[in-house]
Amino acid sequence: MIVPLFICRCERLWSFSKVISGKLKSPVLQIFGGLLALGHCLTYWTWFQSDNLPLQYYASAQPMCWSLFESCHWVKMLSPSLMEIIFHGFGVLAVLAAAIFLFTRLATLGWVLLCTLLLFKSILYIQDLRLSHNVHYLLFVLNLCFLFVPNKANLLRWMIVSYYVASGLLKLSPNWLTGRWFADQMHLPIKLGEWVSAVTVLVEMLAPVALFWDLRNFLLAYFSLLIYHGLMWYAGAPLEPLIMSTFINRLFALSRAKLGC
Repeated sequence: MIVPLFICRCERLWSFSKVISGKLKSPVLQIFGGLLALGHCLTYWTWFQSDNLPLQYYASAQPMCWSLFESCHWVKMLSPSLMEIIFHGFGVLAVLAAAIFLFTRLATLGWVLLCTLLLFKSILYIQDLRLSHNVHYLLFVLNLCFLFVPNKANLLRWMIVSYYVASGLLKLSPNWLTGRWFADQMHLPIKLGEWVSAVTVLVEMLAPVALFWDLRNFLLAYFSLLIYHGLMWYAGAPLEPLIMSTFINRLFALSRAKLGC
């Protein structure tokens, strides 16, 4: 009885996946799914380059709890070996999902893999506050919208633009505009650091919007964002530039299509 019941449930789940993923057949959404999977690949790569950071925090005797939780003990229910399987499985499935979305038409299988990646990343992510990053919040929201929200093409585009604008607004603070971060990270004179900080705020708030509204200057906006991300990479913050550059290239393609290039 158990095996037939399990097979029946799997068939129902696959049918549900086919219905939900039915509108992912368009080339634009296929590419966007591939970019989301590449975002997971880059996440795994940066964590792996940092000596398997989630596994380090999982083994830590003094985890840093999220403010939503009273304690972190409940996230330690899984064994270290199982967490290691989830961590490396996250990387393998991310590569597989990217390949399926970018090089095949198997949208339903890609949808299932993205759901699994979202689950695996959530298990890894919630265990310690030190893994938090603004770009992870964006990836979580983009994945949820891509997987479950209808009319997602325009929504995903606007969410990426909104992320840049919100990031620019957050940088309108004395701590950022003093230029101290660039002075410390890149050993710049403090006055030059102030100018660089101000320019980065302007680029984040104006360039993504210009990709869609000011199509005469979309090349300037595109390369301004690439230079900005290159600067942040050089300054020692590689994760966000890597992930956002993949989406910027897609925004650039959408802008060229709108312009008729």
